[in-house]
Amino acid sequence: MDFMYRHFLIKYAKPEHSQKFINQGEMFLQPLSFYRKEDHNDEVGDLNEGAHKVKPFSKGILKRVLENGETEIVGTMTNGIHREFSHEYSSLAVYCIYYLIMPASDYTNELDVINEKLLKEFGGSATVIYNLEKFFDRLDIYLEENSYSYKRQSVEYIDVMKYLKKLTPFQKDKKY
Repeated sequence: MDFMYRHFLIKYAKPEHSQKFINQGEMFLQPLSFYRKEDHNDEVGDLNEGAHKVKPFSKGILKRVLENGETEIVGTMTNGIHREFSHEYSSLAVYCIYYLIMPASDYTNELDVINEKLLKEFGGSATVIYNLEKFFDRLDIYLEENSYSYKRQSVEYIDVMKYLKKLTPFQKDKKY
């Protein structure tokens, strides 16, 4: 049986950001480092955001360099995570938007696409884009006319602790 699918973009945000997006076309972007803040909830915060390498380690030794140039052991760590952040990624500003694909048979009205948990955790407002082609055409034209370069791509969810290659900004830990 061939199923038909509907595609949506959903921006969960604070109401003031949603209003600016709808009324002025303003998109609220943040640098990757913004998402590493520890005061974010589990949906927004990601300590690995913008890292190009994430590796767990065990039996780490903490040292400090003394004024005379010698090193001194100040402690040990049983387990930890080493993160390397790329200067290449530090200047990137991102606009996160939820991409939903659902069987057309599951879609009965506009509220079917809203996730109540995400609505609450991301600020209480949701803007749903139903015509992705038209949205991307308009976005592409605006950015090109204003000499902005950008890349859009769906996020790939992986186990970053087992990933041996360099991470990209479009790869996130599967726990998200």
